Amino acid sequence: MKLSVFLQRRDGLSRDEFRAWWLRHVDIARHIPGLCGYRINFVDDVRPFGIEATRVAYDGTAELWFQSDQSLANGFESHHAQRAVADADSACGRRVEFETEEHIVLDGPERPEGLAKVVVLLRRRPDLTHADFEHWWLEHVNLSQRIPGLRGYRVNLVNGVRGAGYRSEDVEFDGSAELWFDNVEAIDRGFDSDLGRRAVRDSELHCASRIRYVTQEHVVV
Repeated sequence: MKLSVFLQRRDGLSRDEFRAWWLRHVDIARHIPGLCGYRINFVDDVRPFGIEATRVAYDGTAELWFQSDQSLANGFESHHAQRAVADADSACGRRVEFETEEHIVLDGPERPEGLAKVVVLLRRRPDLTHADFEHWWLEHVNLSQRIPGLRGYRVNLVNGVRGAGYRSEDVEFDGSAELWFDNVEAIDRGFDSDLGRRAVRDSELHCASRIRYVTQEHVVV
């Protein structure tokens, strides 16, 4: 079970203050019982397609892994989780948590610090069912995993959404993807290649909207 979390800082908190808070916050959250993996990603750039960036202007994302649904539920009932949630509420204006099913398409490096990571939120075309969209996406990766310069690639299918301060009309997404490259220039070269353009076109044909975040990743657990 993987929890993908998108965070927007509260009004009045600068980006640097938010990042400093989050690096302190992980010392609380890392002790949630049952947590077996934890990574955070600071957003450096937002590139929206088919949606206004201001509607999903997150400042960071996180990924938390648990052995099972029950392990996640038990972990978030703990004292450590309650402290972590209260601390997050003090710094975030909005916090959206996607319960996801993760698919590792291309196993990336174990220590990705220093690489550029793209996190993409995707919303399916209105006429596609969840099953149709998932079937397309798991076929789509056969194309997109060949984008030049790609170092790692994971797909997360959304099973449920929860969080504090979120608006359902802003976060009705069906999945997220994570793609690793050596640097921002490699991202641009990859998506501007023939394979990159073909992958983007295929996404455009099946998605109502996409939003691409360029991030810095930090491995906590």
